[in-house]
Amino acid sequence: MTTFEVFSPEGRPAPKVRVTDRRRVASSLVEAKVAEVWDYRFRGDEVFSALRDSLGRSRPGIGFVGYDNFGDIHGTEANALVEALPGRLDATGADVAVVGVGA
Repeated sequence: MTTFEVFSPEGRPAPKVRVTDRRRVASSLVEAKVAEVWDYRFRGDEVFSALRDSLGRSRPGIGFVGYDNFGDIHGTEANALVEALPGRLDATGADVAVVGVGA
């Protein structure tokens, strides 16, 4: 089973999180596959578009897994989607995830 390193918005590690072997790309993002996870609120579509453009220019070989692959993590199915998220991230081959939550 693949696990992911998770940080809170304050930058502190979340409790009881196993670390994955995908750390090889996390520091530079060169040739990384970045998952976009969003709650479909506010202007996340614009933010992720700008992020793809910026990182695409500065990080050779970077790839993205769009937020549409993970569903609305704030909608009526939020609990099930968040529970399934580790498996979905693993299935897409994501090395890192950027989670956009509008508040």
